[in-house]
Amino acid sequence: MNTRNMTMGVLVCMALLAAKGNAGLFSGWQHSLPIGFQNCPASEPLVNFPALVILGTQAGFDYSQFQSGSNNDLRFTDASGTQELNYEIEQWNPSGNSTVWVQVPVLTNGTSITAYWGKSGVSAPAYTTNGATWSLDYKAVWHLCGTNDSTASRRDIAPGGSSAGPVPGAVANGYAFNYNNLDGGICNTLGWSSPTKFTVSWWMNVPYGPTWSIGDNQWATWLAHSSGYGLVVGTMNGADARFVGVPDTGNVIDYGQWTHFTYTFDNGAMALFKSGNLVCSKTVAVTLASWSLFNIWRASSGAGAGTMDEVQLSSVARSSNWVWASYMTMASNTAFTTYGKTTGVFSTWQYRLSVVFTNYPAAEPLTYFPVLVKLGPQIDKFDYSQFWSGSNADLRFADNAQHELNYEIEQWATNGTSCVWVQVPALTNGTSITAYWGKSGVSAPSYTTNGATWSQDYEAVWHLCGTNDSTSHRLDVAPGAAGAGPAPAAAANGYAFSYNAANGGVCGNLNWQPTEFTVSWWMNLPSSLGGIGDNWGTFLGHSSGLGLYIGTDIGTRFTPTETGNVVDYNQWNSFAFTFDNGTATLFKSGRQVCTKTGMTLPAAWNVYQIWMPAGPAAYTGYMDEVELSSVGRSSNWVWASYMTMASNTVFQGYGRVVQNKPRGTSLMVR
Repeated sequence: MNTRNMTMGVLVCMALLAAKGNAGLFSGWQHSLPIGFQNCPASEPLVNFPALVILGTQAGFDYSQFQSGSNNDLRFTDASGTQELNYEIEQWNPSGNSTVWVQVPVLTNGTSITAYWGKSGVSAPAYTTNGATWSLDYKAVWHLCGTNDSTASRRDIAPGGSSAGPVPGAVANGYAFNYNNLDGGICNTLGWSSPTKFTVSWWMNVPYGPTWSIGDNQWATWLAHSSGYGLVVGTMNGADARFVGVPDTGNVIDYGQWTHFTYTFDNGAMALFKSGNLVCSKTVAVTLASWSLFNIWRASSGAGAGTMDEVQLSSVARSSNWVWASYMTMASNTAFTTYGKTTGVFSTWQYRLSVVFTNYPAAEPLTYFPVLVKLGPQIDKFDYSQFWSGSNADLRFADNAQHELNYEIEQWATNGTSCVWVQVPALTNGTSITAYWGKSGVSAPSYTTNGATWSQDYEAVWHLCGTNDSTSHRLDVAPGAAGAGPAPAAAANGYAFSYNAANGGVCGNLNWQPTEFTVSWWMNLPSSLGGIGDNWGTFLGHSSGLGLYIGTDIGTRFTPTETGNVVDYNQWNSFAFTFDNGTATLFKSGRQVCTKTGMTLPAAWNVYQIWMPAGPAAYTGYMDEVELSSVGRSSNWVWASYMTMASNTVFQGYGRVVQNKPRGTSLMVR
C-alpha cells in the first residue's frame, strides 16, 4: 500500500471510530474531531503518554462552536468513546492555535482519540487543572508560559533578578531571561533524596557568544556552554555524572534557534538526546546527592539573553521511544499527529433537508466546490419560521460523514428565495449534503463571513448584491459616479450600471500578475454600440455588429471573429475565460466556444474592471456573479459552476423538509 492510500486508510478508520465515539460518553456534544497517531513506528506501547493536540486550523473548526465559557465544554475520549481522557490546556488562543496536552492511555502506531465540544451549561472537569495529565512519573512540568508547575506537586518557579517573562517559545510561549549573575529561575521545593533514576528534557534558545554557565554546579537543565566547547550537561556531581562539551557531545547547540535536549540517568547509565535522537551515552559509578532545588535557568557567569521552554522532570529514565515521541509531538506535531475534519453532530437541530447532486456525469471530483443552495417556499414543508436563532444563525450544513461545511449567505429573503453558497469537499455524481436548522441560542459561525467558502483558489468573488468581495482578500469594488446599484439578476441580485463615460465598477487593489487564471461572470446588455474595460476586465468591448471582445488586454483576448457574436442581447449571458500559461479558452453557458494557444503572458493587474466604459455610449446594463480564480479551471468545473446557478433544480435535487431524528436513526427521503 502506498503512503497516500495508507493515510486515507487511517483517516477512514478515524472517521469510523469518531462516529462510534459519538454514541458514547459525549453523544450530546455538537462537534467532534478524530485525532490519530500514525507516525509512531516503535513497538513499545507508551502508557499514559501526554500528547500535544493543537486546535485551530482543522477543517470545520471554529472557536464559536464552544458553548460553555471559552472552552469548558472541551472533552477527549479514547477510540471507543467510553473512556474520558485527562487533559490540560497550556494556552488557549481564540485568534489562532491553542495547545492542549492530552494523556493517551496507550500510545502505539495507529492509536486514535476523539475531541468533543459544543455543549452548553457544563464546567471544565477538575482534571484539567489538578495535574492529572502528568500523573505518570512526572516530578515537575514547567510549560514556561508562566512559572507554575503543572503537576499535582505544584513545584512552582521563583524567578529572580530581572527575568523578562513569557515570549513566543517552541511550544506556545516560553520564558525569556536576562542572563546575568543576578538572574535565575529556581524551584526551591524539589526536596528529592538522591534519585537513582530520572529524566530531564527542555527546549533552549541561547545566542552564540562567550562562555555562559547555568546552574552553579547544582541540579539544573544544563551546566555550561560556550562557542568553543559546546554544552556541558548533567548534574551537580562533576565529571562523573555529566557530559563535558566537545569530547563527549560535540558542539550540539544550534545557537540562535530552538534546540531540544533530553538527559536520562539510570543507576549510573547516562544518555543525552538532541531532537529525539541519541547523541552520546556512558556509564559511571556514582551516588547522586539530594536535590534540594532545581535551576531552570541561573547564570553563574557571563551576561546576555536567552529563552527556555517546556522543562519536564521525571522520576524514571525514559526510554528512547518515549524521548523521540515526546520530541515529535512538539517539534513536528502534524507529522506525528493526524487531524481529521471537525464533525458537527446536529441531532438536536429540529429540521433537516437533503440536497443531492444527481446531474454531474463527469469522472473528475471537484474539490471544495461552492454550490448554490436555494431555500424558500418552493421546497416542500419549508418555512422561515422554523429558524429559531435570529433570522438564520442556526443554519448549518454537513456532508454524509457529518463534517460541518463552510457556507456563505448571499441573500436572505424571508418572503421569497434565499441564496446560500456551500463549500462541498468533493463533488461527484450522487454527492449529497444536508442542511439543518431549528436550534435556539446559537450564533452564526465565523466561517459564514470570513471568506472560508471561497478558500479554494479564489482571488475575488463579487456577488454584486453590493460591491463587496466575499473572499478573505476583501478586494471590494469601488462603484463609479452613476452606479445604479443592486437589481434582480441571474443569482439573487446583480448590479445595474448606467453605462456612460463617467461610470465604472473597479477593484483598485488587485496587484496581481498571474500565469494562470479564470474569470467568470453573468451580464445582460442591450443591443447597442458600446465598450467596456480599457484594461483588465470581464470583457473589453462589444457592439451589435461585431460581437464581444473578451480576455484581458490586447495580447490576451479573443476577437469577435474568433468567438462569433456570442452575446444574446437583452437577456442574461454566462461566460468564463480560462488562461493557463498562454492557452486561453472561452466558455458560454458552461460549454466551450473557442480556444487558442500562444497568447502573451498577462502584465501585472493593478486594477480590475467589473464594468468600465471605454467610450461615450450611454445605456443601462447589468452584471452579476463575477468570480476570479488564481487557476485555470477545468471544463467540468466551469460547467458545474454554470449549472448550479442557471439550472439549480436540474443540477441538484432537493428533498422535503423533515423533522430531524436522533443520531443513529436512518431516514431516506426521495
